[in-house]
Amino acid sequence: MQFTAKLLGSKEDAVTIDLFPQVLVRHLKQKIGSEFLLPCGSFKVINAGKPLIDDDQQLSAAGLKDGAKLMVVINTGDGVDFDANPVVEEKIKTILGEYATPLNMLRLKQSIQNYVDFLSLDDIERYAKIMARSDNANHQD
Repeated sequence: MQFTAKLLGSKEDAVTIDLFPQVLVRHLKQKIGSEFLLPCGSFKVINAGKPLIDDDQQLSAAGLKDGAKLMVVINTGDGVDFDANPVVEEKIKTILGEYATPLNMLRLKQSIQNYVDFLSLDDIERYAKIMARSDNANHQD
């Protein structure tokens, strides 16, 4: 089955997704999140005016048909939750300036998460050693 997913409010953000009818809604949402660089819990997928709620339902059982046009709606709320750390969120907003939209904040968060997910254990160990040296140098001053 082939679907077109479009990000609500965007003229450029549209992708075509190919999945089998037996695939679960959860996997469709993961694919959409990957394509739009969004965390899975940060958006809703709308098909024919109805949100896809049951993540454990197969696409065919959820009423999706080949050629369906899906709308992706961002759950913006009051802001983007950077692990409930308002200091981090404010610093990111300062860096992004006028580009600190909820969508860009979500995409940045997902980009950082993707980067961290692909770090090897050696990379993490090197980073930890650098941070430990930096922390020790700060305490000696």
